[in-house]
Amino acid sequence: PEAREAARLEAERLRRAGMDLLSRLGSRIEDELGSLPEGLRAVIEGAVESTPRPIVTDRSALEAVPTTGTLESMLERGLASLLGRVPTGWLAREEEKGGHRLTLADLGAPFSLLSNIRAGRGTGQHPFARALLQARDFADDRVDRDVFASALSVAEIARLGELLPVLHGVPGSDERVRQLWGKDRPRAMNTLYELVVAGALAEFGRDVEFVPETDRKTPDLRVHDATGVSTFVECKRKRGLTRAEIAEERAVRELFDVLAGRADRPFCRIGTETRGKGSAGLRPT
Repeated sequence: PEAREAARLEAERLRRAGMDLLSRLGSRIEDELGSLPEGLRAVIEGAVESTPRPIVTDRSALEAVPTTGTLESMLERGLASLLGRVPTGWLAREEEKGGHRLTLADLGAPFSLLSNIRAGRGTGQHPFARALLQARDFADDRVDRDVFASALSVAEIARLGELLPVLHGVPGSDERVRQLWGKDRPRAMNTLYELVVAGALAEFGRDVEFVPETDRKTPDLRVHDATGVSTFVECKRKRGLTRAEIAEERAVRELFDVLAGRADRPFCRIGTETRGKGSAGLRPT
């Protein structure tokens, strides 16, 4: 194993040297390759071959990539173990608050998506509980599940449940898992993403640990390399809606509510005049 690791490190050193020389040669690469020693020329040509290509957008090429799994099978493997870690009473109380499923009121209300998120459904439900309940509804194939609200959360829950076994060996992961249903609600889904990233690194064979949190800003993860050099990882998840976005959506919704009362007859013409803030400043004419 030590010999293989030494060979890997040497190959990586040569590859980096070739890439560095490649960047310095620039457009003269074809002219200069012929005058280089055979060994170095092979390294550079290998670096050229390993240079990332643009993302393929040809649909036929994408469809040719084999499927490695399905969301349903991932949920089947991991959801039960994840639900087993969550306090039962806590999840039941959060389920009573609602907000993770569609209701008759939702079906009769205007449909509003903001950054691919269904807006205007604040029930006070804990975000991690909502994600868990949406994943359970997906696994149960409920017809009243909210496909827009659960588009990201179900995949995250499925992946986290699948990675739980490997996360047991990651220092600091047990504390982070308990934080998922803790009092720091705004950070719950960010913590979930940090766990998914850490689990994926561990699954890939990397020596990873969570950086202990302090009063100062710290990275999320530390990855230990065979050379003794540590790499710090900062995880960034797609954020939810900001207060400004929520307020803007609410103002537009109020505008449509006012207009809807005057648009109940054919061939009508509606104009608006706005004064002040909110629906109090809307005057249909």
